[in-house]
Amino acid sequence: MKKIALLALLSAASFYASAQRVKLDIANTTATTVTYLYGDAFDNRIEGKTKYQISADQHRTADITFNFKQPTRASLVLSPDGGYGKQTFFYRLYLSPGDDIMLSADFKANGNGLTVTGKGSENNQPLLAFRPLVVSSEQRFLGDSVPDRVIAVINKEQLESKAALNEYLKKYNPSAPFVKAQKYDVEYEALTTYFGFKENNKGRGKQPYARNVAKWQRVQDSLLDAISRDLALPARVSANKPAPADKSDILLKHIPGRKYSVINNPDALGTSNYNSLIREFVGRYREYLSEQAFYRPKDIIAAWYGADSVAAKQAYNDDSNNVLREKIINKFFSGTVEEYLLANLIADIKAKANPKNVVSIYNRFKKRFPQSQYVAPYRSYIDSVIENQKYQLTDKMVFAPGNGNKLNTLDEILALSKGKTVFVDMWGSWCAPCRENLAQHGPAIKEHFKNKGLNYLYIANRDERNQKDWKSLIAYFKLEGTHVLANPQLSQDIMTKLKRSTYPTYFIIKKDGTYELYDGDSRLDRDKLFKQIEAALAME
Repeated sequence: MKKIALLALLSAASFYASAQRVKLDIANTTATTVTYLYGDAFDNRIEGKTKYQISADQHRTADITFNFKQPTRASLVLSPDGGYGKQTFFYRLYLSPGDDIMLSADFKANGNGLTVTGKGSENNQPLLAFRPLVVSSEQRFLGDSVPDRVIAVINKEQLESKAALNEYLKKYNPSAPFVKAQKYDVEYEALTTYFGFKENNKGRGKQPYARNVAKWQRVQDSLLDAISRDLALPARVSANKPAPADKSDILLKHIPGRKYSVINNPDALGTSNYNSLIREFVGRYREYLSEQAFYRPKDIIAAWYGADSVAAKQAYNDDSNNVLREKIINKFFSGTVEEYLLANLIADIKAKANPKNVVSIYNRFKKRFPQSQYVAPYRSYIDSVIENQKYQLTDKMVFAPGNGNKLNTLDEILALSKGKTVFVDMWGSWCAPCRENLAQHGPAIKEHFKNKGLNYLYIANRDERNQKDWKSLIAYFKLEGTHVLANPQLSQDIMTKLKRSTYPTYFIIKKDGTYELYDGDSRLDRDKLFKQIEAALAME
């Protein structure tokens, strides 16, 4: 039987005492990389190295050493196809200082042939740790007008999780911190799953949902009651921050005192379901406030910005995302939970390349939590934002006459680019994937095609009311090239002819006036794009 081994050797006993080493020995796979995911998506952003090469010998091997100062959740992902398909191996780890774990598997063996030995193995057996990546079973109920079917499945899954945990505790006698973390994770499983489903389901049938909103809320309240009862939560988490009164159906409807402790629970922090719940709550609550601001802007602005004034209205209109999420976190959370969510907010701003007000948010965070472990990791990012925000529009950032607002068809764009090879980026200042690609790939594209005759055309869509942000980001990302502020007719004509409906969309205009859609998705495969552009440049 062929196996793949991950071996980590520590040279100093003092270092070994605080480090964690994981040795993998996994057979019969073509994968060459194991991806390490620390805790949750936010934690992984600040951790640094996340991918480890697996040696290509008969027993593919790689050495992984961690240095966590406290017990930490992590996951190892091994995928032969580089994505998250049927052959993906996903293993959740619970790593404590001093752990020395050997994880073996064989993809051709029954049950993947999983075995775990070594110090810390009692916390990492396959019964709870191995998770095949499958689409959540609840998704088939999206569109339901009442919660009956989905909550039945969710409750059943939680009972199965509790049974699996009880079996695990009897069989392996894991450590006390592991037991506590697992119990919290299972306890929050149903609420987290239901809340995420409910919020996604709202948009599938707004009128049927609205007619039955009380039913959806009663189920949610019962899940909150169950957690509060099972965990015997206190009436208040913080004497300095009383439970907020709220009239929405987001999560906190008519939930004073004890139920408030369900979402502001520092003991549960670090468990995947609780972390997911509070992160989703912040995002969904911002969506709720934005929706309410459309119908009653004076009430929302007065409640969240202190007054119904011109300055308050301007502050909301200028940034109804980043600062508003900060305000939501400050209102509903305290202590380590508030610290975690504020740091997560900065991480999300960075990931989505949406720098508006992040410097002031970071400075307030640093003042509020000066000793936070998250202050230092984001210092260099904040410095880069400060530097980029100094950039100004230059003569190399050319705006089409009238910002191109009179252009109505793709044919007019082709005429504008006659005789040139042009890379066209259909983007928007509001579009997170657009900004992410500009930040991640923009400089590399410009460097690769420097002095090779490639021209750049950036067509901003749905940005006619965001001209300030549009021009600000052009300077921020140093988007040298020609810029067009598309009217709705131009956007529709181009996207219809390209047979695309989402942004960003990329295409290449050739010297002969023909065009070619980028042969990839919005994540942008740089190598694939380079080959297409190089082929277009090579045309006579």
